[in-house]
Amino acid sequence: MKKLLCSLLALTMCLSVMTFTAVAADTLKDVELPKPATPNYFVVNQDFAGQGFDMITVFSLFDDSLVQLYTEYNIDSEAFFEKYGVVHEGYGLYLNLQYDVNVDGKGWQYIPAWDEVDGYTGSYAEGYDYNAVDTDKVDEHTLADLYWEEARTLYKDVIYSAEQDGATVYHFDLENHSIQIRCRYQMQYTHNYETVIKNGEWSDIAVVGKGSTQIVPVQPTSYEAPVISNMKIVPPVMDGEQAHVYFELDTPDSVWDADMYYQMNGESTLGELQAEISVNGGDWIEVYVGNSHWPLYEGDRQTSTTEAITQESDIKLRVRYGGPLGYSAWSNVLEVNSKKWVTSPWAEGEVQKAYEFGLIPDCLLDADLTADITRAEFAAVAVKVYEALSDETATLIANNPFTDCNDVEVLKAYNIGAVNGTSATTYDPDALLNREQAATMLTRVYKKIALPGWTLATDSQFTLAYEKPAAFADDAQISSWAKDSVYFMAANKLINGVGDNLFAPKNTTPAEEALGYANATREQALIIAARMVENLK
Repeated sequence: MKKLLCSLLALTMCLSVMTFTAVAADTLKDVELPKPATPNYFVVNQDFAGQGFDMITVFSLFDDSLVQLYTEYNIDSEAFFEKYGVVHEGYGLYLNLQYDVNVDGKGWQYIPAWDEVDGYTGSYAEGYDYNAVDTDKVDEHTLADLYWEEARTLYKDVIYSAEQDGATVYHFDLENHSIQIRCRYQMQYTHNYETVIKNGEWSDIAVVGKGSTQIVPVQPTSYEAPVISNMKIVPPVMDGEQAHVYFELDTPDSVWDADMYYQMNGESTLGELQAEISVNGGDWIEVYVGNSHWPLYEGDRQTSTTEAITQESDIKLRVRYGGPLGYSAWSNVLEVNSKKWVTSPWAEGEVQKAYEFGLIPDCLLDADLTADITRAEFAAVAVKVYEALSDETATLIANNPFTDCNDVEVLKAYNIGAVNGTSATTYDPDALLNREQAATMLTRVYKKIALPGWTLATDSQFTLAYEKPAAFADDAQISSWAKDSVYFMAANKLINGVGDNLFAPKNTTPAEEALGYANATREQALIIAARMVENLK
């Protein structure tokens, strides 16, 4: 089972260079080679594919730490050697799983030469074999193949031949004989022109044939959900790129068993890792994951880049496996940049929509949105609406006219004509806003975009085309300078009254002032903003 390794690694490198913490070691010399799992996963193929010989295949479950170490090396070998203090020339990093056999208890094939440079004495048919550890955790390996005369010599005491259709067929006599198998990890690399070799501990012994220790996983009926962790948003590295999501994957043991079952039975394996993200509380959307058709690789994973993601986005992520039985359950859900605010029950849906449209400024992301909105906060909302409707970025006014405010969003809103001061030199940023003021300010944003040449100073020279709805019952209380904006908003279903056909443009009595009867609230401002983007863009 060999994967399309080059293309997969190329994709991973395109996504970004990843940082691994696979092995707690400062140098490769300090890397501890773990004791391998006992090689009990094996299959004896009798008369393999009708070719006239038996074959023993061992299925390896490589150690996590070594898989991740080799993956790190594959992604950027130079960075890898620098990280681990290796002055590298010549050969790269080699991680192998060496196999040794003992036929009928007559002695292991191992000799000290296996520990030396290259550690190679012949071929697997002559008693030595190894399987290269790479980025695939589960791998199949042909341990013994009686096609070769050398193999028939090594295993001569435990095989027999028979004539079949005029040809000689070679079989293992595993009913009366046994083959013991053990394995160990070996690491090789060059440092200052010297080859460094490190050998690990031999595994416990597996037995093929008489007294077999073969493990055959149970046929799966479903797939346990994956577990994900350490999610973060990775910013673009080069111009033209978009951000993407990084996370780490942990595969449950039962899923490894399912994959092992499929491979040992020659069936289709799990072949997909599906990922979905939710951006700013929106619907789940599918995103591609690097190496997604290689679902069981553990460790670092990344999604494809997408315009939907920014570093500030509230991102939720979930993943699941796909295989012959269909999909697993979804994994746990991870979230970054989670935004928390307080809103009225009736406003939740439209405030969420404002968030999805990117209309909630930073100053309100974690705020009590039921509270009254200040002039500075409303200016920030107005800027968000302008940028969403115009697809342009608002800029600061060159010279700040205000002595009581240097808020960046206020100066942007002033520059586009959405707001003005309470005097020639003051803005009064903490003052509260009433409903007719809010309607007027957001109408100015629309005029700036829809009416070429419009400025706040020339506002009276421009009119908006709309069919005026029936007058509000408190029309007389709406200021003359605000009426056109209020009814434009009402005509386009951007703003509603407060009930009984009342608009409540401003507080008109001390009691109303005390209650904040006509004050615009933060959630009302955001709802109008969302409706403008939805209805007017």
